[in-house]
Amino acid sequence: MAWCNNCNKEGLRKADVEFCYDTKKILCHGCYALAHPSWMPPSEIVDMSTEPELVPQLDYSLSFDSKGGFTAQVSYGELALKFNAPMDHLKKYLGAA
Repeated sequence: MAWCNNCNKEGLRKADVEFCYDTKKILCHGCYALAHPSWMPPSEIVDMSTEPELVPQLDYSLSFDSKGGFTAQVSYGELALKFNAPMDHLKKYLGAA
């Protein structure tokens, strides 16, 4: 493990320190940036493209038959909304006794 010879920060990774040729010390990125104001720390690129992106799917279903009546279901990811109107209720509401 690396450490900073200026602020005595310990447990740094090798990628988190720079050798300063002016002071002949190993400095953390914070101390190195103070000593060299125009310097920018190297950017660390993490490739996250291998992770599967979970996008919720929109699904729906509609059914109408003489036994079950009218049924509709809409789901988005894990959220689902279901509506069911049995045939005897439909006959009552539509006036066909």
